[in-house]
Amino acid sequence: VSVNFCETEFVRVYVTARTSWYFVIVTDKDQVETVVEFTKGEKSLEVAAMIQAMLERIGKANIKSEKSIHELLGIKNPIDGRSIKAAAISAIRSAFSHIEALKRGVPLVEYLGGEFRQRIPLYGNINRALFATDRTPSDFARAAENAVKRGFTALKCAPFDEVQRPNLAKTVLSTAGPGIERVASIRKAVGDEITILVDCHSRFEEFTAHVVAEQLEKLSIGWFEEPLGPNNEPEELKRVLPRI
Repeated sequence: VSVNFCETEFVRVYVTARTSWYFVIVTDKDQVETVVEFTKGEKSLEVAAMIQAMLERIGKANIKSEKSIHELLGIKNPIDGRSIKAAAISAIRSAFSHIEALKRGVPLVEYLGGEFRQRIPLYGNINRALFATDRTPSDFARAAENAVKRGFTALKCAPFDEVQRPNLAKTVLSTAGPGIERVASIRKAVGDEITILVDCHSRFEEFTAHVVAEQLEKLSIGWFEEPLGPNNEPEELKRVLPRI
């Protein structure tokens, strides 16, 4: 089985006034089609341009593996995972993998070596519903209640608007306090059976993350996501883990 890209179409979906999602529809010579997301914030259009340039370079070549994509593009060295180039080639590799799976007649998860499931758990990300609000604790509570009414049993939020780096262990709770209050408001609104997932967006530091985590533990949260930057501070994250 080989894949030969022949058509592409780029699509921008306007989600909110502040958010757009970007997709590329890729079709191969046998009219097998897939849709791949490549959203990268303000750099999404640059990613789109690079995807187009890469596909033009690949041309009508028969692609037999992900490795051959790198060879066709002349990529020999590791790529910075945060770069526009990485986002573009990831989209192309995703398109290849899905189209090849479709042509083989197997689910993508099986093609990638995983196990097919009839059902998978989802969480409701309530952040998008809060853009048009004042993001008060009651706003968070209402958004959480609405998500639960729609059937979600796990909710994700990013409550720490006021926290900026640098921050100190002895003062961090003064700026993180409003965020903790938002999470507490969610817990009060949805009860103890709903899982609350907290995304910190890298706002804390090695010696402040655990201080906030201790307060959130009292609210029985499900996870404490990205207190530090995973790309820039992997070693610091490792040291934070035993303290949480």
